[in-house]
Amino acid sequence: MGNIIGLFLLGNVITNGTFGISILPAPIVAQKEAPATPVAPLDEKEILWLARGVYSETKNEEEMRLIAWVIRNRVETKYRGTTYQEVVTSEKQFSGFHVSSSEYKNNRSLDYSDIKNKDWRAALAIAKKVYTADESERPFPKTVRHFYSPALIDTAPEWAREENPYQNIAYSEIPNPNFVFYNAIQ
Repeated sequence: MGNIIGLFLLGNVITNGTFGISILPAPIVAQKEAPATPVAPLDEKEILWLARGVYSETKNEEEMRLIAWVIRNRVETKYRGTTYQEVVTSEKQFSGFHVSSSEYKNNRSLDYSDIKNKDWRAALAIAKKVYTADESERPFPKTVRHFYSPALIDTAPEWAREENPYQNIAYSEIPNPNFVFYNAIQ
């Protein structure tokens, strides 16, 4: 019983401030860690579809980058779909995904394992970079969602006939560009 009274007295001495040294363990105060900034997980399937869309249009790396941004703009503005697969496979949008294209089956089946093709590897790398890029890296406004290749067709598409192509530094730096890009086409 004496031990209990001694602990009681010691507790009173410590808690009322008359004894300056505590022999009892200090209370553990939980440290709040700053919440981690959530990082969106990479969606490998979406990156794959972005790369397929890019690869189906061009093998020029700078053009691939700009086309990837057009596709991302479409996804982010929900134009012709809300996923990269929906946008890329939307009817009459990307020439390499028309059933009549000689590359249709190849473009749909390209995968991460197809590493022998240098242009495909470039398309995958560009797709991942554009998919994860910060807004500040966007080469043109989100409303640039259309392009076509005057090098491949004789007459401009109907939607482009009364419009002026969007020009910017990123586009004008490409020697002999195969594509023209358009802003705010509905």
